[in-house]
Amino acid sequence: MSIKVGLPDVTFNALCKLTEVDREFIGSPDYMGVAQFWEWSHPQNTRLSRASVSARRKIHAALVKDGLDLNGDTGIHRSIISIVLEKEEQGL
Repeated sequence: MSIKVGLPDVTFNALCKLTEVDREFIGSPDYMGVAQFWEWSHPQNTRLSRASVSARRKIHAALVKDGLDLNGDTGIHRSIISIVLEKEEQGL
């Protein structure tokens, strides 16, 4: 079961707590897309930072499902990121 959460309405303090909790879920199906699952030095940092919570969750889930390193930057990683972000831009 999943519940849609409209994060733009949460306070800064609430967002900090959600991020703290979400860090514990990185690498698991419980990841919410709030916390950053990649390193700041990651070549795709800008794209991932600008991605919606929903897109981050989808990217994370695809990487985990395929057994890929969450900090990796291979062609497969870039392809997954691009596909998810393109679908989001198209409203799919």
